[in-house]
Amino acid sequence: MESDDFDEDAFILDRFKMGVSLQNLHDSLLQYFNILKNSLVELINRDCADFVNLSTNLVGLDKIIKSLEDPLMAMRERVSNVLSEIQETKKAFELSLEERKKLREKKELVNSLITVATCTSRLERWLSPTTQSSEDFHPPTTDHSSPIDKTFHEEQQIDRVAQEYTKLQHFVKKCVNHPFVEDLKPRIHLITTSLQDQLEGRLRCGLDLCHEAQSSGQLHSPTSKRASSVLRQILSTYLSIDKLANAVTLYRTHCLHSQLSKIFLPCLELSASGADADAAALILRRMFAEAVALLDNELSLFQTFVFKRLHKSYEPLSEFDVIADAFFPETVDVIFNQLPDIFSAGNPDRFHKLYKIGLEFLDIVEARADSTKRVMKLRENAVYASFLNKWSLSVYFQLRYQECNEIISDCSKDVFKEAEIGSPGYALAVTATVMRQIKRCWSEDVYLDALRHRFWKLTLQLINAYGYLIGEKALNQSTNSPDKVGIPSIEPLLLVFFDGSLFLKWIDEGNLVNLILSTMNLRQADPLPDWMAQCIEDSSKRISTALISVESKICRVFEEKMQGLTKQIQDLPRQYRRTNRNWPSAPSAFMPRIVKHLADLAQVLQSGILCKPQVEASYHTQTSELMASVRKVEDSLRRLRVARAVGGAQQAGGASKTDDDKIRHQVHLNTLEYTSQSLLQPVKIPCGHVFCYLCIKGSASHRRRCPLCRGTLNMNFFDNPNVIRDSGDSREIERPPLEVMWYYEGRNGWWQYDERTAGEIEAAYTQSLPQCEVFIAGHFYVIDFTNMCQYRKDYTGRSRRIKRDSAGMSKKGIAGIRLSLLQPLETGEENVEDEGSVSPSAVASTISGNQRASNASRAPDCLQQDTLSTTSGRTD
Repeated sequence: MESDDFDEDAFILDRFKMGVSLQNLHDSLLQYFNILKNSLVELINRDCADFVNLSTNLVGLDKIIKSLEDPLMAMRERVSNVLSEIQETKKAFELSLEERKKLREKKELVNSLITVATCTSRLERWLSPTTQSSEDFHPPTTDHSSPIDKTFHEEQQIDRVAQEYTKLQHFVKKCVNHPFVEDLKPRIHLITTSLQDQLEGRLRCGLDLCHEAQSSGQLHSPTSKRASSVLRQILSTYLSIDKLANAVTLYRTHCLHSQLSKIFLPCLELSASGADADAAALILRRMFAEAVALLDNELSLFQTFVFKRLHKSYEPLSEFDVIADAFFPETVDVIFNQLPDIFSAGNPDRFHKLYKIGLEFLDIVEARADSTKRVMKLRENAVYASFLNKWSLSVYFQLRYQECNEIISDCSKDVFKEAEIGSPGYALAVTATVMRQIKRCWSEDVYLDALRHRFWKLTLQLINAYGYLIGEKALNQSTNSPDKVGIPSIEPLLLVFFDGSLFLKWIDEGNLVNLILSTMNLRQADPLPDWMAQCIEDSSKRISTALISVESKICRVFEEKMQGLTKQIQDLPRQYRRTNRNWPSAPSAFMPRIVKHLADLAQVLQSGILCKPQVEASYHTQTSELMASVRKVEDSLRRLRVARAVGGAQQAGGASKTDDDKIRHQVHLNTLEYTSQSLLQPVKIPCGHVFCYLCIKGSASHRRRCPLCRGTLNMNFFDNPNVIRDSGDSREIERPPLEVMWYYEGRNGWWQYDERTAGEIEAAYTQSLPQCEVFIAGHFYVIDFTNMCQYRKDYTGRSRRIKRDSAGMSKKGIAGIRLSLLQPLETGEENVEDEGSVSPSAVASTISGNQRASNASRAPDCLQQDTLSTTSGRTD
């Protein structure tokens, strides 16, 4: 037990609990103490004995150590002496080796100098035109030896001279900067010059012999074989003396320069003053074709007479690259000197044609290379890069950019200028021009692959410029043109909106990406690279922002124009309160004007009314405020009559037609006038709400409930719909008669499209589009003009035939409604259900008493659920 943790009191208490008395505990502790004391004494005694034994053993240890140290010191001294002798011997040996090395180097130098002197003297004798050596240098010749044999013997002699010259060059490098060699340098220079002259003569002779053999067509005759041997021998000589570059230069000068100079002759069409691009392209193409023919001829010559390589064997002479080392550099030099104006971009169309022809020439030359290694060698040649850089590509792009900028600047002066006849798809000249410039940038007559990054940037600039033109500039020009009011004032903005929407749709459908990738001969990437997708997204966002601004301006202007008419609803109380006017039987005078404005706008748009929801919202707001005011007045009058009523006066007053009933009925007639003129084929469904026939049919195909009250709607209703027909005294907006109409084939005959859908189809047909999409009854349908059929976009298994015929042809009905249901009512015929109105007594009973207050609490913002709520809630 640790002393730090020992607790005496606890120990004693534990013993007490165990039944141990104090006396017994004292005795036990005393006994334990004596045992510990005895053990400690024994341990001390044992340690003392060990110490005494150790001291006894250490006596005499110093003497033993001393006896061992003396021999070791003597051994150390002897080893040191031996090492000193070895070092001295090593130094003497190294000095001896150094002297031998220097002696050997001097001997080698002397031998090299002797060799240099011998080779120099020998070469001087061999190359001297007047000295005949006694050595066996000139082989014996006979008078009957042929010129080819003499040339062959001369080539053997020059080959021996070349070997000696190579030996001389080797030893001259070993003795570089030696005074003796410096003294011999003038003689060596003369030898080099003389040897080069003779080699050049031999090379010219060999090339001429091979050309003659090739022109004769006898490639396997003895003469051709000797000519091949001569040319191979002289090229091998050049290769052995490391002067192959000199052979290439001589070949370019002797064989290629004169012929290429005759091919690339300067002419007026290829000069800076040449204006005919087609003629220049034709001449340059012919020149390059002749140059390629020359290349093929030279390649055939070297392949026949020089490069006799077996399969997978190494041919040393293949280092002589006819294309990369000789033909292409010489061709480029001749073109630079004789046809420098073809690289000028002063005439962009001419430059484009010539540049494309130049690239075709490069492709043909690369195709003549027999390996990828030679192609890479050609591309790494400085002349290759020089030829590509010589073309003024930056100047060409600047000229194209200026052309595009001038065209866009001219059309941007008047954003609302109409497009010329023949510009399919767009109404404004600015849209047609921007689209034409984008397509022109990527056309074969303008686009260059080396400038693809610049044309991509120009395309984005054109799209952003278009976004600015249809956004800020169009709004500014419309604001600064106060000469037009009403619908004509927003017609230009509507054209801007439609053109911008078509342009944005063209981009979003991937047509821009397809145009670019097809021009660059790339496959469609899925997904697109991040940089391209981000650029297109930013450009589309800018155009969308501009369209939102234009749409807001159109809606604001039209709403301001219509607000003055819709506010006239507030004058109805003044017309009927305390005036004793008759019960209203016709809509207010301002309603035809509202419908007329909407009809004018619809005629401009040709497909739907853009601002009708705003007009309906304004009309609904004014009507709701009026009806709230009428209800307040009714409540006040009712409370007053209750306070003053005696007997049955209240009932008598409730049964009569009040002024408020007249106001409510007038609003009802106004609403019916609006719905009958603005809806296409209006029908009243069983719950009482009114919709366009195709709109409610499309909604019911997805969910068979009323969109407003969620009432149940049976699909059998559409077989015999409750059509709201025109009454005989309705003031219908006059529209120009249609000469032609579009029809689709049903089960039992032909049915006519509704007027709005037919207008969309006719617009696409007149633009010569192959097909178009229309939205009918909740589904997108494709109108295929090629096969004259209609099918659902999401289901192509079933199709209907369509046709374009006169508007008066015999038909079953219009847009799914039979003609019998579309006939107008006869004058005086009463059809309360079809009109969607209620009788005066019904109105009076609705207004009276607590029932009227209960209806007002359930629908405080509606006037007759079957009319005004329908108008405010629908979205055509």
